[in-house]
Amino acid sequence: MGTPKPADERDQWATLALMRFLLATEVLVGHLGATIGGPGDWSYVGLSLNPLSAVYGFFVISGFSIAASLERESAHFMARRAIRIWPLYIAALAFGLAVALAAPRGLAWPQGGALRDPSLIAMFGSALMLQTFVTLPIGALEPIWSLSSEWWLYTAAPALRRLSTAMTLTLIGVSLDLYLVITEPKWRPADVSGGLDFFTLAWLWITGFFYYSRRGTPLGFAVLVFPAMFIAAFAHQLASLPYFLTIVVVTMLPEIRWGRRAWRVFNYAGDLSYSLYLFHYPVLVAAVALGVGSTALIGAACFTVGALALHLVDYPARSLFRRRMKRVNSTAAEPQIA
Repeated sequence: MGTPKPADERDQWATLALMRFLLATEVLVGHLGATIGGPGDWSYVGLSLNPLSAVYGFFVISGFSIAASLERESAHFMARRAIRIWPLYIAALAFGLAVALAAPRGLAWPQGGALRDPSLIAMFGSALMLQTFVTLPIGALEPIWSLSSEWWLYTAAPALRRLSTAMTLTLIGVSLDLYLVITEPKWRPADVSGGLDFFTLAWLWITGFFYYSRRGTPLGFAVLVFPAMFIAAFAHQLASLPYFLTIVVVTMLPEIRWGRRAWRVFNYAGDLSYSLYLFHYPVLVAAVALGVGSTALIGAACFTVGALALHLVDYPARSLFRRRMKRVNSTAAEPQIA
């Protein structure tokens, strides 16, 4: 067994896990309010908090976490990322596609709008993480629009790590400028954009990535906080609670302390966040198709399906990966006979 991590480091990762869960819950509640609940329902508070801002909070935490992962161990980095992303993602694609095919054609949301029918290009594009680059995501999996940009940022992370500070700051500045010019208010993320999602949202991810190695320094603080202050001054989409709360939490990580029991609970909640993000939207589609109108009941179903996917897909995939890596490392350590 390795040396136990310092308590403050475990506190920090538990805090980020809890934050991911809260952001995923905000996305769920926001979508409940937008599609089913409406202004008179409790779920509408999620819409007023801005689910898109929660997605942007995810980007910051993702960049921070990936920088930490690379610093701890660069070997097998993409394999580790793939095992955390793809098993649940493929399961969600299969589930979402099954729900979309079973739902009535042109299924209407109670609050207006209709479910987009699945197309072959959407299926293949989503399977290759090219949604928003060359196609819209599958209609029953609308929230996966953000995952394509995040995945390709993962693949760029080892190269980003080798960039100079000046070059990294230039990338952040260019991406932020593109966001302000293109996204606000002319273009909505999640459209087919030819990759504009990637370029206009990269600054969020890179600020978290950059901050990890510069945390505790004035430059790191400025790079993380200044864009948030700038956005707030001009009242853009990001100027809402989820994104700002993420920034506050990330900057305060060294000051936050929890107990051992909280570590277990928060880390489990963090594990659940990705599954909840992936599976909640097809559950909403299935609920509407079945005529279920209670947003509280639908929300509970989303958490249940997310937990089932976590235990039936994600945890077994991780366990299998760890066993294989253990065998690979054991084989590599054996003396070679000439």
